Amino acid sequence: MITLTLQELSRCLKNLQTPAIEDEKKKKYFSNAFTAVYILQTSLDFEKGGEIAENLFKVYEYCRNQLQKALKSDPDAKLDTCENILNDIIDAWGQIK
Repeated sequence: MITLTLQELSRCLKNLQTPAIEDEKKKKYFSNAFTAVYILQTSLDFEKGGEIAENLFKVYEYCRNQLQKALKSDPDAKLDTCENILNDIIDAWGQIK
């Protein structure tokens, strides 16, 4: 489930960077992305995961903040950076399994 959620978030971030995206699609991608971040953050087990869980929470929080900036049409939003980080996490998950 985590891998699928990470992939969905990455897909939404990529689509949100598409120029001239339709408003309805944009709303859907934002909604799905925020939901994915929420799922990822609430699935972390800080007792068992320790520092790794804390660092993942910070990454997800960074992505959430960038999504908020993008939602407000802030040109400083770094959705591409979030997408790259998430793809690295997806790759790492794949190597663990």
